[in-house]
Amino acid sequence: SFKLFSERYGEQNIAYATVHHDEKTPHLHIGVVPMRDGKLQGKNVFNRQELIWIQDKFPEHMQKLGFDLERGEKGSKREHIETQTFKKQ
Repeated sequence: SFKLFSERYGEQNIAYATVHHDEKTPHLHIGVVPMRDGKLQGKNVFNRQELIWIQDKFPEHMQKLGFDLERGEKGSKREHIETQTFKKQ
């Protein structure tokens, strides 16, 4: 994961990458500083097209490494549920 994001955004723009074991499934938190041309460019770097790229390419990358990871449903109309609401359900 670190390699994929480092190649895409530059290793110098990765602030941290930490594996967490605080839930049933281990997962990575990665902090990417969206720099472009020496300036912070959050909206320009992480636009809709880039987020779709991540959703498409990240699962492909992980599958090549032997992980059983699937891309989420394209065009899903599902909405985020707050953690507290989810736990009640």
